[in-house]
Amino acid sequence: MSHKKSAKNVTDSDLSAWCAALAEPSIAAEAVPEGWFTAAHLAAEMRLDISTVSQRIRRKIEAGQAESRRFRIVTGRGVYPVPHYRLK
Repeated sequence: MSHKKSAKNVTDSDLSAWCAALAEPSIAAEAVPEGWFTAAHLAAEMRLDISTVSQRIRRKIEAGQAESRRFRIVTGRGVYPVPHYRLK
């Protein structure tokens, strides 16, 4: 049994309101403070593979020389929490 509403019951103003509400991201992006970088950004700057840079970052974090924090940023798919790193 289908529970779909008929398209005749939806008004243009209802549809417009839904489109406007869904077009805005539900979570706002955060401003990333100076000194914080993503592994992808560091890899591009260093001209190294991201897996190599990620491994080096992990070692620095384990040694207490770097720290990690997630910031919500705009990505190609929307606003997502992405790990950023900085040296201590």
